[in-house]
Amino acid sequence: MCDLQLTKRRLIPLAALVLALCLLTACSGTKSAGADPIAVGEAMLQAAEGLPEMSVLTSESEDGEELFHYLSDLDYDKVDGYYFAYAAGGTAEEIAVIRLGSESDAEEAMESLRRHVQNRVGLFQYYEPEQAEVAGGGQILTQGNLVALVISPQDGAPINAFRDYGKS
Repeated sequence: MCDLQLTKRRLIPLAALVLALCLLTACSGTKSAGADPIAVGEAMLQAAEGLPEMSVLTSESEDGEELFHYLSDLDYDKVDGYYFAYAAGGTAEEIAVIRLGSESDAEEAMESLRRHVQNRVGLFQYYEPEQAEVAGGGQILTQGNLVALVISPQDGAPINAFRDYGKS
């Protein structure tokens, strides 16, 4: 009888420890499900016609986290990857995709992209007013845990590419 009580006294704390470890690892920072934002962004960029030469930043860039603030003021802890293509020559065209860790952050991400567009419009009003109009036409889209921005005079094809990506 004494051996059984001793065994129970050892097993209960051990079982509690194992359960706690299982719960901790279940909540660890694993990647969220969803489409690869870089692949989606590349598909959108390829679908776009007439864009100038574009420079690209991604979450996989060496300094990707530090440069994210050029696109969005969203807390980077909420971001699970991003793609950002912008006109290398300084015009308004941009294509961006942000994959969020949680779909519940989509509205906040959209608001941050709206602020980004407003900032771009304000900047262009001073030195290239025609580009301010292009920037002001920016479209912000959401699909699951993806949020996208398209600033292009011919925005239909990249928007369709974003929507099509979610269907596959």
